[in-house]
Amino acid sequence: SESKGTTTTATTGNTLYIGEIEGWMEAKYITEQMAKHGEAPSQIRLMADRGYGFAEFSTRDAAKRVLEAMQGTQMEGCDAKCWSLKWAKRAGAEPREAFY
Repeated sequence: SESKGTTTTATTGNTLYIGEIEGWMEAKYITEQMAKHGEAPSQIRLMADRGYGFAEFSTRDAAKRVLEAMQGTQMEGCDAKCWSLKWAKRAGAEPREAFY
């Protein structure tokens, strides 16, 4: 039998981790910056108080284009900061702290 390969769902492998974010950065700012380099993310989750967030895209290709275009480039409005992007790990891929 012939294999057609695997298909990715809208929620697998299309999320980027965003590091080094500032407290003033809102989802709108990040969405606008990413849209300049390809496609706007379909969802942004920010933990600004912890300095990171996640951007989910409609496809892995869209996320890859933004990752390749923005990684290491200077953040607009931040003189000394560069975008720190990488592929997000799947939820549940690593054990988290246990609650007793």
